[in-house]
Amino acid sequence: MYNAQCIVNSRSAEAAQSVSGPPARKRVTSGCPKQSRLKKWGNWLRVFFIIHYSLSITHFAQAQSLVGSWVGIGRQIDSGFVCPLPVYLQVRSDSTYTLDLIDRAAAAPRSTWAFSGGRLRLDTATFLPEQVRLTATELHINGAVPMQFWRVEPTNVPISEEPVRALLINRVWAGLSGKRYHFHQGGQACIEYESTGDRDSRCWTIAVRDGAVFIVVKGNRIDCSRNYDAPMQVLGSRANQLIVKLLLPNETQVVNLTAGETLPPGKDCAAIGFQLCSSCLHVPYEQADAFDKKGPPGRFYAVRQRLLADYKPVNVPAQTGIVQVRCLVNCEGQAGQFTAITYSSNYQQTQFDGRIVNQLLTIMRTYFATGWKPGRIQKIDRPLDYQATVNIRLVAGVITDVYP
Repeated sequence: MYNAQCIVNSRSAEAAQSVSGPPARKRVTSGCPKQSRLKKWGNWLRVFFIIHYSLSITHFAQAQSLVGSWVGIGRQIDSGFVCPLPVYLQVRSDSTYTLDLIDRAAAAPRSTWAFSGGRLRLDTATFLPEQVRLTATELHINGAVPMQFWRVEPTNVPISEEPVRALLINRVWAGLSGKRYHFHQGGQACIEYESTGDRDSRCWTIAVRDGAVFIVVKGNRIDCSRNYDAPMQVLGSRANQLIVKLLLPNETQVVNLTAGETLPPGKDCAAIGFQLCSSCLHVPYEQADAFDKKGPPGRFYAVRQRLLADYKPVNVPAQTGIVQVRCLVNCEGQAGQFTAITYSSNYQQTQFDGRIVNQLLTIMRTYFATGWKPGRIQKIDRPLDYQATVNIRLVAGVITDVYP
């Protein structure tokens, strides 16, 4: 502690010296520290308080930048099943948050959060600075299940639920990568695939969150729970068009939906072609022999023999590598949505000659669209959907091996 009288005496002496001329040698009064020591400690205190105040302001600003509403795609993983779920994160300034489904289909208990020094805590889960990336519009959390969120921002023109619903009902809408959406009255929807003509039976609804309007398509022909498509935030409308932001797992896309023909009132969705049964898809990547186990006895042998017998070699030297054919098998043993991914001999994705890939897909669709064994796993009694994979190795356009 500094002596108050010492400070007063020191100031009086300085004033007297300024009148009488040059100062004499300073004399240290007992109990009074040197002026240089006072200044030194004062400077340290000022620096300390400036740093402490700056850090406090930085942490506060960092925390406040998280406050708001966020929408993203989460994944529920259980017993090998992957369920994409559009989630809504609402972060409040009172250090509480809620995390629920975008259409409020699940309860959202309130939990606490903290964000300081780049370290984020959500309830009891803590994420290190290297696991969190926050910008003005995006939030990335790299945990056991990575999640990406986009900040929900108000549109330039106010949008409400009823006009959007009235615009969608009993109309066919196109504009999403080869898909046409049939929005029927009563909440039923069809997704029509332009390449095959198949129609999936689905459900649809409108979700309003903090002034933002979302089109939500989910469910299947059995029930309307889970099995969500990427949600679409409505940004605006004009004659026979809706401008929407498609919220994908890793990016957003602004798309113009264009209205087509009108659907008769009271008409239900007429499903055509392959239909999934379950809400979530079993993706058995970890099972090398999943194809053999899930098919009827001798199934894979039949696939190999059919490919070798019906495929017409395309003699192209550069076409060496692997064509991986994937299909989905539903709970009734039917297969559909056949796709192909092609790899070079170095296991890098590459492009194969269309004559090769189209032949292989046609053979699989023609001969192996039915007769599969429905998927089953322990602890779940009902039959399940799953993904099956066939790898076809080619050398200069000629099949040399077929394996799961």
